[in-house]
Amino acid sequence: MFDMDGVIVDTEAYYQIEQREFFEEFGIEVTDEELLATVGVSFQSFQRSLVDWLGRIGRVVTPDEALRIYRDWKNGREVDYAALMNPGVHEVLAGLKERGERHTHAGRSFSANAFLLGREKPGMEPVPSPLVP
Repeated sequence: MFDMDGVIVDTEAYYQIEQREFFEEFGIEVTDEELLATVGVSFQSFQRSLVDWLGRIGRVVTPDEALRIYRDWKNGREVDYAALMNPGVHEVLAGLKERGERHTHAGRSFSANAFLLGREKPGMEPVPSPLVP
């Protein structure tokens, strides 16, 4: 099983750019250090950061409300995961397929509730993957 975030695709750089866009649109000032401190934190820590950041512009919200605001803002923004793919991933996955090795690609993040790509289990059809040809 391969983790999507950081192993298959380099999502951290993308999320940093995406969050900067959110801050700009909402007029929230966040330092680079604060933003970098969110890399790899728990979902709950990110929610608490959202509450703090929205509070800076006078929006007093619960963690769930903060997350809803962020998700509503994100809604409809497509992520080109193929463009974020780390070097060598296609070759490794193609090699596994050639050898008949089973594999799965999984990821979970606050920005995409959950996704499974390339699932291969007995009796189940593989889930189509936009990343693996």
